[in-house]
Amino acid sequence: TNDLDGDGVWDTAAIVIGLNHDLNRTDFEDFSELLAHIQNVIDDRPSELSNTDMTVTGLTKVLEDISTEIYNDLLKMLPYSLLFTIGVITWLHRSAKVVVITGLPILMALAVTFGSTVLLDLTLTPMIVATFPILIGLGVDYALHMVNRVEERRRHHIDTAHSDNMLRRRRGEDEHPVPDLWDMELYRTCVLEMTRSTGLAVLLSAVTTVIGFSVLMVPQIVAVTPIRSVGVTLVLGIISTLIFSLLLVPTLAWLLRYSRKSTPSAWGQVGKAPVKHWYAVVAVALLVTVVGVINLDALSEPITGSSEAPDDIASLEALATYSYQFDSGQTSLFVFDATTRSNDNGTDNIRDIPVLDEIDRIEAIVSQVEATNTTSIVLFLKSIPVTVELTEGVTLYEGSLWDLLHEPCWDSNDPLECHLWITLDASGPDGREGLRRDMVSVVFDTLSPEVRSMLLNEAGTKALVYVDQPYMNLNDAEVLRDEIDGVLSEDNLLQNTRSSRLTGGLPVSLDINQGIHETQSRTTILTMLVLTLFLMLMFRSPRIGLYTMVPVAVVILWQPLMMRSGDVNVNIFTAMIGTIVFGIGVDDAIHMMHRIQEEGETPTGLATSIESTGHTIFETSITTIAGISAGFLAAFPGLENFFGIMAALIAAAFLTSCFLLPALLAGERDIVSLVRHRKRAVDFGEGVVTSEHMTAIDAVLE
Repeated sequence: TNDLDGDGVWDTAAIVIGLNHDLNRTDFEDFSELLAHIQNVIDDRPSELSNTDMTVTGLTKVLEDISTEIYNDLLKMLPYSLLFTIGVITWLHRSAKVVVITGLPILMALAVTFGSTVLLDLTLTPMIVATFPILIGLGVDYALHMVNRVEERRRHHIDTAHSDNMLRRRRGEDEHPVPDLWDMELYRTCVLEMTRSTGLAVLLSAVTTVIGFSVLMVPQIVAVTPIRSVGVTLVLGIISTLIFSLLLVPTLAWLLRYSRKSTPSAWGQVGKAPVKHWYAVVAVALLVTVVGVINLDALSEPITGSSEAPDDIASLEALATYSYQFDSGQTSLFVFDATTRSNDNGTDNIRDIPVLDEIDRIEAIVSQVEATNTTSIVLFLKSIPVTVELTEGVTLYEGSLWDLLHEPCWDSNDPLECHLWITLDASGPDGREGLRRDMVSVVFDTLSPEVRSMLLNEAGTKALVYVDQPYMNLNDAEVLRDEIDGVLSEDNLLQNTRSSRLTGGLPVSLDINQGIHETQSRTTILTMLVLTLFLMLMFRSPRIGLYTMVPVAVVILWQPLMMRSGDVNVNIFTAMIGTIVFGIGVDDAIHMMHRIQEEGETPTGLATSIESTGHTIFETSITTIAGISAGFLAAFPGLENFFGIMAALIAAAFLTSCFLLPALLAGERDIVSLVRHRKRAVDFGEGVVTSEHMTAIDAVLE
């Protein structure tokens, strides 16, 4: 109990409820049902107590309420995400047909993915729901790359036919028929050409992304179960999206008679800029990367929770009040083990006075740690008042039971100080000592089974000591945890007893915090290595594999800078961003590198790749960002930060894949040319008539 408003009246009480981890021994299927039962008990309290305010709180309740709010938040933003995505796609392509072409495979893939999570008995956590925009983005990416390439090849064949007819007219020859835009044979040919080029790039990027996300599924690498579930969901989602996109996109484009406009002419100049001025692009990227490396410690910040939780959660507010008013709320515990010690009282080991004294000694040291209180069976002995009167007006003792048990006269035979105590030797065969043991046993035996189970094990050989602290920053809490563990790691003064290290809420939170950070670092490094080796094999060139991974690595190094500049804390969502961005970043880089290999690493080939594939990557990136931007409507700051950082990193992946990657290749070619031939190799042949810009005609002399 406590005096909350400071008026001298004890008006606030905290009721501690112990929950058995094995609900099979109860009438409740899960903790949610148990918490609902507790709330029903509160709601059904007598009417004369209706003016009291009672709130169920605690870590279990708060986590459930926050998860529910986040889940509802995500469900609310999904319609807006779809609306924004549809709006941007329609605006970019000036056609609603592309919405069906890109959207139907995505919807079917999402249905298969989340249906599979149900069959696999994966809990639909907020983290899994948060993968919706990622899968939507990848689905749009696959669809647009394929449909744009089909359209590009169709226009190429038609333009080639017109050019050939022009030559024939000049020669006086008969013209060949120009295929119609919707000629079935032409469309089939273009789809096959797309499959051998862009389709291969889509397959390669999907396989690479699956390999990257599969790292999240390995228990030996990722210890955090919810993140492993996210890995499973993403792998299922990408495979489903790939299959449905390959099957449906060309078919839907044909059925809907979809034809997009040609690439805006401005992209021709955009494509040349990073090739001409590669040094400027590389310098800017290098500068930002260095700043990102300097801010790498932003990824080492502790995982935050309440500071980024949704507002108006009653259980969280009640927990904050409890933490402030009772200096508690963050409960840990340690186990005092007296199993191997022989008892002196003929009952349980833990009831021996020397054992209780040792518990009290350790508690006293632990309680000296800042903002720390302890609770154990000893507290019950200290809180029981005792008055011993021989006759009316003659008081032998008055105080607590604990102090009574430690009166010197229990053992002393001093006839002056303890003459009245000596008479207690006649109370039984064991005299005063037996009476003292009986007093301890009475206290233990009168405890209810529920209370006893929260303080002692069933055999009476171990005791739980609860360590209470108010909620605080995990960095500060870690220092206190380590200080307490230092105390507990020392050998007990009482032989054949020992104390465990601290466990419970705080240590588990710290271990989860450390586990998430280690998972983030480990998965990022391992994914980078695995994908680099895979790309080296797929492109059959270590050089091309390394170049393809450079844009992705740069984006990962930019993440801490974005988090620092946006004042974003690390949380369970932002801790996944690095690996998730791998999927999108690798996808962009593979498409760009594959197109560069088709066009050639010449200045013209690099510029053409940026103009065509770069334009498609721009469309997919801005569409994905539009869908993710619905996250800014979320009430949960952690979600807002998650989607904000992801949108920024997707934009960064577009910039590095479409501009930095070609700039690096152009720079390598330019530097090699300067070293070997002492002249630059960045030449688009502008103003010079070359064979590739000439068309041969027959000269006729009359």
